[in-house]
Amino acid sequence: MQKLGIKISELESVKNELNAKLIKQRDEDSVIGIEEAVTAGQIALVDRLIVAAQKRDK
Repeated sequence: MQKLGIKISELESVKNELNAKLIKQRDEDSVIGIEEAVTAGQIALVDRLIVAAQKRDK
């Protein structure tokens, strides 16, 4: 399988950006809608990628 070459620090940066986006979305309308759910799903995906990368690096 081909390695992607994405660093854990880059994944953590993406996660931080998504978290900030989610906070902003919630502040704007105080309702959890489709956009917020999608962003939360993206955060969960990045979390899984970070865990997989950490296991790979051990």
